[in-house]
Amino acid sequence: LKGGPLRFGEGAAVNFEPGAQINVNGSLSDLHMAIDAPIRSLSAQSNGTVVRTGNGHAKLNINIKQQLDETGNATSGSTSMSFEQLEVNNFSFSTPAGDGNHSFSADRFCAEQEDGPVMVIRDFSGEHSSRILLDIPNAELNGMRGQFRMTGADGKEATLTLGDDEQPMDIRANLSLDTQTKQFALNSHIDNLSAELSRVSVVDSDNFDLNVHSSK
Repeated sequence: LKGGPLRFGEGAAVNFEPGAQINVNGSLSDLHMAIDAPIRSLSAQSNGTVVRTGNGHAKLNINIKQQLDETGNATSGSTSMSFEQLEVNNFSFSTPAGDGNHSFSADRFCAEQEDGPVMVIRDFSGEHSSRILLDIPNAELNGMRGQFRMTGADGKEATLTLGDDEQPMDIRANLSLDTQTKQFALNSHIDNLSAELSRVSVVDSDNFDLNVHSSK
């Protein structure tokens, strides 16, 4: 496969390096492609969520389904791009949260699992929009830094900052996302934590208030 971008629906694109291995089977109404390739970049967006990467390597499957009319023209359909493995540099992620966004980046991002895809991007023709699904039980993020928004007990928003340019962190995390249901979770045990928490109300009750004004 020659190098260059492969655009996927309205919000995703994979820019391949030359030398990709590709296996194609199926029909015009149900086409399957398996690709093992070096990539220059990857970008995807859906409902305010944005994923971008630099160069690296990916193993992915693409399934294109189309409903055809009597003349062979497509009337509706769906496309699904599933990543079995993703090892990339310069990974960045942002998803809506409250009045802002959860966002993080990593110098290097690695994800792989044997019993299912780590990331799925789906695009539907017709009334449905694109959808990004992440299900990564053990993602490896090297040189990670990010900001996450939370709501305190008093209903006011606070910000948790992890790492920075001077002290990025290496972490392993369970990462999940569904841009259709707007569910996002990142669970991790972090050694050598570098973090800063803005003012947040921890307890807000009739007879007791506890506020953290800042923490490092």
